[in-house]
Amino acid sequence: MDVLIDIGYSPALKFLVGERFGIDCGNPRLPIAQFSEEMKEIARKKLIELQLDPIT
Repeated sequence: MDVLIDIGYSPALKFLVGERFGIDCGNPRLPIAQFSEEMKEIARKKLIELQLDPIT
């Protein structure tokens, strides 16, 4: 949950759900902040740390 707060709830949630299901959900629409590659890497590391593997 901290990762959602640290890097922005809406873009992080959209990215993390997409990563788990293997679907590219794209960036959030404006005015919501875009999700940078740096933020994506932080989120991916958190998924690994939490042992949340992709859902197939």
